[in-house]
Amino acid sequence: MLTRMKSPKSLPHLIHLLIAPGFEETFVAACLVRLREAGMGIALVGVTRGEIVGAHGVGMCPDLALEEAERQVVPRMLIVPGGAQCTRAFAIDPRFYRILVNVMEAGTVVLVGEAKSLLQAEQARVLALHPERILSQGEMDEGDFLEHLVRFVMGGAFLQKRAEELTKD
Repeated sequence: MLTRMKSPKSLPHLIHLLIAPGFEETFVAACLVRLREAGMGIALVGVTRGEIVGAHGVGMCPDLALEEAERQVVPRMLIVPGGAQCTRAFAIDPRFYRILVNVMEAGTVVLVGEAKSLLQAEQARVLALHPERILSQGEMDEGDFLEHLVRFVMGGAFLQKRAEELTKD
């Protein structure tokens, strides 16, 4: 099954939601829908441009590949959706590391499921530099965490920082 959900072209991609083979489809689809319905610019970013199949056989086509994402303005948020195979693919990809470092300078990194525990030592060191910029699922169930994430994104602090950035340009 191939799912295509077009990103609104008029919105800047404030948020990058990463996918690699074995990603958790339920969370990714729900996150995309909820944040796009809320009017947020969110791009689905894959290790490649073509179809990527998740842990349960559902395929999705990303809006951008990692190499394209690297050339864009650094997003305010990077979401790593979990799924052991998916997280391991990013953990060994130097493009992910470069994006992670850039986002950690001024944004938020969201770690879903086992993502935090599967990142390699280098990525873990980067995350440890700014623990206040990490939003982790922890013991919350997926649905509660998604609600928490949506409230965080729609909250004043996230949107205020982005409004300040846009007025600087």
